[in-house]
Amino acid sequence: VFFDGACPVCSREIAFYRRCRGSSNINWIDLREHPKNELAPGLSRSQALERFTAITSDGKLLSGSQAFIEVWRHLPLFWLFGKIFAIYPLNLLLELMYRFYLRIRTKPNNP
Repeated sequence: VFFDGACPVCSREIAFYRRCRGSSNINWIDLREHPKNELAPGLSRSQALERFTAITSDGKLLSGSQAFIEVWRHLPLFWLFGKIFAIYPLNLLLELMYRFYLRIRTKPNNP
């Protein structure tokens, strides 16, 4: 999971997830501490700073609401949210809410 550690909301949310049971099975990567431009095939640092991004264990690239759903599926406390929000049209609603958040959040510094 790639996240913008410079974003106060993002870093608080990830800190909460990291305290949850099951989080040790997730590789959390703070992009502030990861200077490489290409993080994975098809994923640049600037792309990952624009949207919450995750790569599944089988290499599938997910972003936005799909990445949140994947994280939730691996955290027992949020497992039910992952199942519920994977269902259409709830996944669409979650994506729309995430896009709204992106419009109002502080833009990342991308040195």
